[in-house]
Amino acid sequence: MKRGFIFLFIAVSIFFASFISADNASSSSYSIESYHLGSTGGNGTSASYSEESTTTFQQGSANISSATYSGRSIWFPIITFPEEETPQPTPAPGAAGGSGGGAVSTTIVRTLEELRVIPDSFGLPATVGINSSAKISLENLGSETLDLDITLVNLNEIVFFDETKISLFPGETKILNFKIIPPGEPGILTGKIVFNSIGLKTEVPFALDVNSEFSLFDVSIELAKKTISQGQNLEGQITLLQAGLQEEQDVTIEYVIKDFEGNIYSTVSETTSVLREKTFEYEFKTSELFQGDYIVGIEVIYSGGVATASHQFKIINKEAGFLFSSIFLIILVIAIFILIILIIIAKNYKQNRNV
Repeated sequence: MKRGFIFLFIAVSIFFASFISADNASSSSYSIESYHLGSTGGNGTSASYSEESTTTFQQGSANISSATYSGRSIWFPIITFPEEETPQPTPAPGAAGGSGGGAVSTTIVRTLEELRVIPDSFGLPATVGINSSAKISLENLGSETLDLDITLVNLNEIVFFDETKISLFPGETKILNFKIIPPGEPGILTGKIVFNSIGLKTEVPFALDVNSEFSLFDVSIELAKKTISQGQNLEGQITLLQAGLQEEQDVTIEYVIKDFEGNIYSTVSETTSVLREKTFEYEFKTSELFQGDYIVGIEVIYSGGVATASHQFKIINKEAGFLFSSIFLIILVIAIFILIILIIIAKNYKQNRNV
């Protein structure tokens, strides 16, 4: 009998667990984890939002669309949530970008879910005057042929594909080679490779760290977390390594935060001295940024050249973590309550059996 109660508890736990799903939703300007009860599918998308949404009980497929949607959404039976508008971060004065100053597009575009792209982002080193190449793999996960147009955001005259129109049969995989021609000046360049198909698109963030032709420093940046909540500062470790003459040298370090349209949101500069190697912690202020994908970069400027490095990171809505914790806590309390009831029933049954 005791085994029966154990099996009953496991079955009840699985029942509750089946009502929960977690989906990672992300785009170049939006990322959030969503958790659904009784989900059966549906899409919520926009130019700055893309995630798997759900239907509610006794309702058909529900689509949620907005160009400026933000926030964490949870679907309960017969309950829907209105859109909330979130202001977008303002680029730093003088910032130039492919999106025209950081304005949010109002065009609603669904994510091309049938297309698998590997890798799903690029962070590449480059050197002024030296061309290079890279590869990207495309796979059609759907049941129909995909006719794709390849477009670029802020990467014209930098990235070159042999073909800008391709077709993928169901289940087919193609590997595309593309050429990279760095700009004539060192720095950190950001943009996107976009695959379009009849109103659907998949965006691939792209960052290029362009160094001087003769670099005297190797630079790296590592982040404590690659995903943070709104208002949370970004912590990182920076390493400067002299690759040339081993003597103390003064350098200027410029820190920058950019999005993948090329907009600059923060710049900070400081001067320090380096002898052989220097490693230090740094905290990047992100309080003015909203959910989305960004890069944090450093440019080490010294006599005779510039060395660069960058790292991608993501900001999610600050309520997402709290709401997930709340749902998890509720489920945990319910499971514990059921377990206590089962233990009490088991004890009563054992006592009655012994009488």
